[in-house]
Amino acid sequence: MYPRPSVPHRHLWSVDSLSSADIREVLDSARRLRLDAREGRAAAPLRGRNLALLNDAAPAEGAGSLRHAALGLGAQVSHLRPSEARLSAADAADAATARLLGRLYDAIDCEDMSAALVAEVAREAGVPVFNGLGGARHPTRVLAELLAIQDRSGKALDTLSVRFVGDPTSPCGAALLRAAAATGIE
Repeated sequence: MYPRPSVPHRHLWSVDSLSSADIREVLDSARRLRLDAREGRAAAPLRGRNLALLNDAAPAEGAGSLRHAALGLGAQVSHLRPSEARLSAADAADAATARLLGRLYDAIDCEDMSAALVAEVAREAGVPVFNGLGGARHPTRVLAELLAIQDRSGKALDTLSVRFVGDPTSPCGAALLRAAAATGIE
């Protein structure tokens, strides 16, 4: 069995809920998975897991990448339309439907849904619920950026000094600054 990060049940809507140790553990897991793939060792830590992608439109590029990655790690992925499952912004989310999704799926990603609706699904589902995890503007996207920074530099994150050029008030900019502070990047 491939070791999973010990990050407890969290929805990961931002990096704020992650400690410095959590961030390092997630990055180390990602690095091990990538190394196993390069060396031809089949790593399927999500084998037997079911992921629901909720989106009324066809999945966007980011959700497609998330789907591809989940499949590559052994998960089964279903694309569901929230409006057909009594989960829409027009109506309050049906609590019974959200609970049913939580029994059928190990995790749920909600793309292009209101934050209030996603929070309601998360409250009822009882499984990790993500808010557009595959999107380019998702705040946890910075974890991939930190991995790339560390890989390119070849140094530990807490020894790096990085200049940020961009809008620090954007979701990704703010998340990058918080994650950098949490990992000791100057």
